[in-house]
Amino acid sequence: MTSLITQIQNKQPHVRRVLIEYLELQEKMRALRLFLAGKDILALDTIDQNMLFEQYQVMGMYLGILESRLDRFTK
Repeated sequence: MTSLITQIQNKQPHVRRVLIEYLELQEKMRALRLFLAGKDILALDTIDQNMLFEQYQVMGMYLGILESRLDRFTK
């Protein structure tokens, strides 16, 4: 990812916004992954637990889309 940041630094503002969104989403996924792996999730109703796991999966799909967009920007 470091080389990607270097390649994008001088790109247009929309490209930088996609990179920022990608990095922020990575951090949100990391935090959610830690929550899902911890004990606190057990305090939630099963339906809410399932919805959070589903949310994590969808976030991963969205992260993949952002990554594909960033790859296209570097070509």
